[in-house]
Amino acid sequence: MRGAHLRRRPPLPMPVQACIFIAGLALFATGIAIAAADAHPDDIDKRYSVADLKALIDAGALTTDPELEAYIRAEGDLPEKSGEDQNDETDDGDKITPIRPAARNRIKAKATIQPEAAMIVGGRTLRRNPLPHEVKASVDWDGMEQAWTTRQATLVDDWKTQVKTAHIDALVQAIEEAETLDQLASLDAPVIGEQLMSDAMFALAETAGAEAVAEAAAQGVDLDPFDTELVPDEIVTRASAQSIVMAGSISQAASQKAITIAGTGLAYEEVAARVREHLEGLSDSYLQDQLGGVLMQAQNSARRTVFDGAPEGGALYASELLDGVTCLPCKSVDGTEFESIEAATESYPSGGYWECLGGLRCRGTLVWVAPNETPASV
Repeated sequence: MRGAHLRRRPPLPMPVQACIFIAGLALFATGIAIAAADAHPDDIDKRYSVADLKALIDAGALTTDPELEAYIRAEGDLPEKSGEDQNDETDDGDKITPIRPAARNRIKAKATIQPEAAMIVGGRTLRRNPLPHEVKASVDWDGMEQAWTTRQATLVDDWKTQVKTAHIDALVQAIEEAETLDQLASLDAPVIGEQLMSDAMFALAETAGAEAVAEAAAQGVDLDPFDTELVPDEIVTRASAQSIVMAGSISQAASQKAITIAGTGLAYEEVAARVREHLEGLSDSYLQDQLGGVLMQAQNSARRTVFDGAPEGGALYASELLDGVTCLPCKSVDGTEFESIEAATESYPSGGYWECLGGLRCRGTLVWVAPNETPASV
C-alpha cells in the first residue's frame, strides 16, 4: 500500500537462532529418513524430536503452555500430568514458569556480588577506587581536586573579565575600521593575559608541591620544602605560549563570523555589533579546557620536581584516578610503574598523559611510593 510503513521485527538473539537452525536440521534429517524408508510420517517415532523442542524452550524460542506440554507428553509417550501438578498455580492464577539454569545462575550472581561503591572526590563519583599503591602513596585526592577546581574557576572568571573583554573590544574596533573582507579575515586580538595565567600557575604549583612533600612525609620520608623557583621556566614559557594561542583562537572566531555576515551588504558597524554578540555568547568550555590544561601542567610539574628529589628505590606510577571521562589510552597507562623520572616525564611532559584523546582535559598525574626502607630525612 502506498504510504504504508512496514515495521521490521528485531532479530532473535544468536543463541535462539542457533537452536532454531539445529532443530531445523533435525527435522530436515527426519524428512530424508521418511523418504528413504518410503514410510508414512505417522509411522516415525517422534520421540527423537523432543530433544530439539527442549533446546528451543531452554533458549527461550518457545514458551511452555498447557497445549505444548500435552503435545510433548503425548508424542513422547510420557504419563499425563497429575491433578495436583495441574493446580500448582500462583495466587494470581498464572502458571509458574520455571527459571532456566542460565537465568538462575545470573540471578544468583547478581544477588551474591555487591559492587563496591566508587570513591567520591569533590562531589563527583570517580570511575574506580584508589589502587593499593595509590593508597600507600598517601595522596590527598580531595585536596588535589579542590586545589585544581578552585584555581581553575577563579582563573576562568578573571580571564573573562580582564582578558576576553579586552580581546572583544579590540576585535570589534578593528571590524568597524575595516574596509574589505580581507581585512576582516586577518583580525588580530592583542596577546595579553600572560601574567594573569602565570600567577595562577605559580600559586597552584606551590600548593601541589607542598601536597607532594606531605605525601612523602606520610610514608616516613622527609623532603625539603618545595620552592616554586624550581619550575619558573616551565610555567613562564607555557603561559606565554598559551596566551598567544588563545588570542589567535578568539581572533579566528571573530574573523569567521565577520566574513560570514559581511557579504550581505550590512554596514561594518552592524557587522561589528553582531560579532560582539557572538563572541560574548560563547560558552566557557574553551576557556575551561585551555586554562585547566595549563593548571594541570603547573600541578604535575611541581609533583614531578618533588619526586625527582626523593630517595632511590621508590616507585613512580601513572594515575588516572581523577579523570572525569577516561579514554582508552589513559586507561591503558593507568597504574603503570615507570623505571625512572625521565620515563615518567616522557608520558606526562606538560600536564596530563600525552596520548590522552581528551587533550588538555586529561587529569592524569604521578604518584610516588617510598621504598620499604627509607632514610629518616632527605
